[in-house]
Amino acid sequence: MIELINITKDFSDGSAIINILKPTTIELKPHEFTAIVGPSGSGKSTLLTIIGALQKPTTGTLKINGQDVYSLSEDKQADLRFMSIGFVLQQSNLVPYLTVREQFEFKLQQSQMKNNRDQIDRILTLLEIKKLEKKYPDDISGGERQRVAIGLALLLDPQIILADEPTASLDTEKAINVVKTLKKISDEFESIVIMVTHDQRMLQYVDRTLEMKDGVLTDQTQQWSVKSH
Repeated sequence: MIELINITKDFSDGSAIINILKPTTIELKPHEFTAIVGPSGSGKSTLLTIIGALQKPTTGTLKINGQDVYSLSEDKQADLRFMSIGFVLQQSNLVPYLTVREQFEFKLQQSQMKNNRDQIDRILTLLEIKKLEKKYPDDISGGERQRVAIGLALLLDPQIILADEPTASLDTEKAINVVKTLKKISDEFESIVIMVTHDQRMLQYVDRTLEMKDGVLTDQTQQWSVKSH
């Protein structure tokens, strides 16, 4: 479980203080695919980076499975990010000179884990990308690259998957396939999946919709569920 307790984030702009994220308290649970929507500059990505232990809030507490994340040392926070949190970005950020399979092998080597062929094969099969394993990123489509990126995020069995605008550069069909893949992960794994998106067409596939507006987060699940039908 993820718990945000009175989380805020302020930035200085000269002599002015800008409240990017106003006091936010919410719980997020496994098997729940959550979308965060809202206009540009509303604080969505800031919230995601705080959940991902990439930046510290100004005030408040972030707990993952009861552990206060920002009370950990920087080394332990880095371990948490690498082992327990999978990141999926707008651009897939694959290594251009590695094949799809080599991308997975390289990440396992970075984690100092044994090169687990079975784990790689399981994820390639789950995401229907095994046929791509010998291809390079430039030889596959944008949607396929995003599925590879999702697979890499899953490789170490993280508790949390954070996706920041993962469909922004894709056409509708490829975007839907990526979001359906994230939904499948939330259903079949113990992971909490959180996606920041501007694309309201994707909301019909999520379990929960949170809206960020002027730094205030509200649960709009029922409202958006009605809109998407």
